[in-house]
Amino acid sequence: MGNKVVINTNMNTEKTKFYKEILDDYEPPAWPDADPVDPIFPEDPIDRDVVIAVGGATQDNGKAIQNIVELKNGVVDTIMGGSSFKGLVSQNYVILNGGITVGTVYGGSSTEGVVNGNIVEVKSEHYISKGPIIGGSSSAGSVENNMVIISAGEIKSDIKGGENFSSLPNSGNAVFIKGGSVSNIYGGYNYTDGDINNNYIEITNGIVNGTIYGGYSGTTFEDNKKGIGVNHNAIKIAGGTIKQSIYGGYSLSNTEVKENIVEIYDGHINSSIYGGYSDYSNVEKNTVAIFGGIITKDIYGGYSQNGKATNNTVILAGGKISSNIYASASANESSGKIVLQKGADVSQANLHGKLNTSNSLINNTNTTNNTLEIDSWSGSINTIHDFDNIHFAI
Repeated sequence: MGNKVVINTNMNTEKTKFYKEILDDYEPPAWPDADPVDPIFPEDPIDRDVVIAVGGATQDNGKAIQNIVELKNGVVDTIMGGSSFKGLVSQNYVILNGGITVGTVYGGSSTEGVVNGNIVEVKSEHYISKGPIIGGSSSAGSVENNMVIISAGEIKSDIKGGENFSSLPNSGNAVFIKGGSVSNIYGGYNYTDGDINNNYIEITNGIVNGTIYGGYSGTTFEDNKKGIGVNHNAIKIAGGTIKQSIYGGYSLSNTEVKENIVEIYDGHINSSIYGGYSDYSNVEKNTVAIFGGIITKDIYGGYSQNGKATNNTVILAGGKISSNIYASASANESSGKIVLQKGADVSQANLHGKLNTSNSLINNTNTTNNTLEIDSWSGSINTIHDFDNIHFAI
């Protein structure tokens, strides 16, 4: 407990000053890959200065609390701020100020214990990650209130606020992208029948080359497992370039996807946006809200391949959108609302009450209560299709 490890294999090359920011006041948001990842090694073998660096590790039920690991230089395989087999892993801190990591970086890791309040922070543009970065990970325990902060550097593999592989909670984990170049991002990740709730992603700068998931349930329908839900996860984008799809909540199984939200304030969005998505389950009351930015691909409030998509909403209150926009899309029942407000440029956008078969393999004739609401907006729309209701707010 309370250990500090600093890794700097070449002090003459780079002198960096350690400091610890106080992040104890972080509050998880109240609202709004598939298989366990193996370490990723470079194609050409390289020497490791350190194989594994652990701030604090315990066996059995021992606790790993308030340990610090800082990487300033050199090549390291795996880093763990704190690690325990069955015990609590909490408030550990990993700072990446340079160097290269080849394997996985964990703020905190446990096989069966609770993992909460751990932080991984990337501060230097000279840092390169070839493996995943995970705020908190537990195979059979709960994972809550862990955090990853990326301000610079090059991250070539997944970033996860929290991951677990059990039916216990995955909640309140967060990822903040403030700069650098990153790949796939998961606020909360679960690959069994657990809930993924109240996780958060915020992007204000940088380049995202991969897919973004506020909450992700990776269990497939064939696994015959059902979690309660992927609910109340949130994504906020206020800058940067996004090259792949965005999902507020995502499920591969019959786990419900409900009340997730994606908000766009600025940035270039070059792929599709989904408030909620599922292959098999119902997708309900999810929201995509556009307040700014440039969006060139399709927008869905909610999308289900084989379940229902009901009461999902897309709010257009700013930005320039040149794509198709759907409140809900489903092979079964679908309903939803598109709200058009002052400031939105939809002159090149197509607004749809339902997803037509000409655009998708989905063939759904049970679409009712699809509404276009126009509120204090004036301008032109490229096309409007298949709305049951059009309301003008006064």
